[in-house]
Amino acid sequence: MPRVFISYSHDSAEHKRRVRALADRLRTDGIEAWIDLYAQDPDEGWLIWMRSQVAQADRVLLVFTETYARRFLGAEEQGIGRGVTFEGVLATQALYESGARNAKFRPVVFAEEDAQFIPPELRRFNRYRVDTPENYEALLRWLHGQAGIVAPKIGPKPEFKPEPIADLFATGDVHLNEPARPASAEDLRLLRQLADRVRNFWVAGVLEPSVHQAAMIALRTEPVGDAVQHPWERVLELPDRLRQPLPSEKKVGEVFSTVGALLILGEPGAGKTVTLLELARDLLVRFEADPGQPLPVVLHLSAWREARGSRTNSTSFSIWVEDELKDKYFVPARRTHAWLAKSRLCLLLDGLDEVRVQERAGCVRAINEFVREIGVSGIAVCSRVTEYVAIGERLCFSGAIRIQPLTEQQIDEYLERACRPSARSPGGPRAAGPGGVAADAERHSPRLPGPFLRGHRGPVAGYGGKPPQARV
Repeated sequence: MPRVFISYSHDSAEHKRRVRALADRLRTDGIEAWIDLYAQDPDEGWLIWMRSQVAQADRVLLVFTETYARRFLGAEEQGIGRGVTFEGVLATQALYESGARNAKFRPVVFAEEDAQFIPPELRRFNRYRVDTPENYEALLRWLHGQAGIVAPKIGPKPEFKPEPIADLFATGDVHLNEPARPASAEDLRLLRQLADRVRNFWVAGVLEPSVHQAAMIALRTEPVGDAVQHPWERVLELPDRLRQPLPSEKKVGEVFSTVGALLILGEPGAGKTVTLLELARDLLVRFEADPGQPLPVVLHLSAWREARGSRTNSTSFSIWVEDELKDKYFVPARRTHAWLAKSRLCLLLDGLDEVRVQERAGCVRAINEFVREIGVSGIAVCSRVTEYVAIGERLCFSGAIRIQPLTEQQIDEYLERACRPSARSPGGPRAAGPGGVAADAERHSPRLPGPFLRGHRGPVAGYGGKPPQARV
């Protein structure tokens, strides 16, 4: 049974009658209510009686009127209303010591106009009017801890149907060109030379030193092949189909072979670049086995600027590709122009989100125009999700991979497996260099704690550098 003490001022006989009626009603409704009128003349004296009542009560009701507020705040004439002043000190001190948390004291008024006398420290809590049956019931429910509306029990998690793919990520099928076979031994020699540059710079220099690859390379020497899984989850999205979570063992190259034009989306540090470079590695292996297959070339879109001027049978994007291969891989523009026209190159484009904001929509339009007018044997683009959505323009690609955020459990499981002594190389992992991909992931991904990067071994070159090769 809740015990309640009612603190009030003796404003008038009528006011004392109203307070007593409130206390009487509370007692008939299962509340052990106490007021000074029930005690008359306590043996321990009024001071100790008041302190005991406040201390023993589960709830204390403070009945505010103008007179009560004056005495509660200690602003009454000397010698008048000392009981209320003392009770006010007890209530205020309790609020102070509790850090303004208050489960015990609540202001009560008999009329709405008396609410103005409630002091600031109590205004942040509910006040109760007791002038109608409905208002009295609200007070009674609080005293009994019985809410007016009971929250229903929490049921089981519903089964969610995968939502259909809208036009946000993949907007349509892309017609892929069959690449022409190298026209001559010299053409094949130059393509293989370009393949070496892509492999040495992007696969050997960037992909393999990454934390994921470091763990996987070490594990390939072990008899247990499934000791480490991919440290991210991927979802494939195709036009007019439901989202399909990709199993960790499915390579991105398999997906690319199906769709041909692929958008790779994810949050900062989620693994977009590593996924793109895994694709580059797989396509290089395919090219080496069959030089008639298109050669993957990795370019970074942060260098995108819409081409000024024109060239015969070119688009603004093909001109940019020609200039980038000339600048980054030392391939003459005329050679790149011929390779693009014959669909000899498979373009792997990182960093759409790093294009200048005012030029991103133009970049997307240029890529779409290039795919439509020149044609491709394969193309992939990486971007952060938020920045891509904000562009407004959409890439007219056949599918998308969206890399899902890691859970803490996934991170822990990956680290536990990757850091087992049997899975490490004899030298053990070393810290990443300041320009490494792992360091970049640590800077940009709040979900990947520092230990996640310890498998990275050795610094790698930055994205913007040129492969250290001789000119074609």
